[in-house]
Formats: sequence, C-alpha cells, structure tokens
Amino acid sequence: MRLVRLARNIVFDLRYGAFLGGVIPTRYLGTGAVNVANSDYAVLPHLFDRLIEHDDVLVDVGCGKGRVLNWWLRFYPHHRIVGIELDGEVAEKTRHRLRRHSQFDRMVMRIATSGRNTPSCRACSILSFRAPP
Repeated sequence: MRLVRLARNIVFDLRYGAFLGGVIPTRYLGTGAVNVANSDYAVLPHLFDRLIEHDDVLVDVGCGKGRVLNWWLRFYPHHRIVGIELDGEVAEKTRHRLRRHSQFDRMVMRIATSGRNTPSCRACSILSFRAPP
C-alpha cells in the first residue's frame, strides 16, 4: 500500500515538473520554522474539496516544494493561487518548476524580515498564480 501511494505521488509530482519527495532541513529552526516536507496527495481532497468556493483565492503559507500548489493547479485551475515560503532558495526552485503553467503569474515580492525571532536579512517569498481569463 505504501509503495502504491509513493508511486501515485511520484506520477503526480512529475506531471508538474519534478519529484518532490524527501525533507529539506530548514535554516530557520530557531525561529519556529519546521523542515520542508510534503503532504501526501491522497489527503488533499479531504482537506480542500468541500471548503473551496468558486471565487476563493487559495493561499498556501509555507508552500515549500509546492505539492499543495500542484494539487490546486490541477483541480482548481480557475482560482488565483498564492504560495508563501520563508526559504528563498526553496521558493525559487518551486517558482522555476511551476513557471511553465498557464496560471503562473510571477514571483510577486520578497518581504525582508528582521527582529530577534525572525531570519534577519532573509526573505519570505511569495509566488503568485493568476486565474486564467
């Protein structure tokens, strides 16, 4: 059963440009951030299917490598989709991987953070996808 689930995740990942398995250790552990990991595609319909309305803007805070973004691009292609990721390197790889999709708009901005409990001189990257006309 686990191998079947893994195979399904791999196939879905590859449809959106790359296998997303594995964990990336966060550089921001001391700030309360957690390692970059992935949701299993099998749980996503249970989380979203009955909650999303036709005109909702979908925002994934801590989008990481973008499995939830992949799911939304596939099943909610007419929605505006926003991914927010603290790790600029992870966000850039996700942006680069998803740039070929028609809903992909642009990396909107980087918001520099500062203070005792936030990554100084780092960026919170926001990826944005527009609803098709």
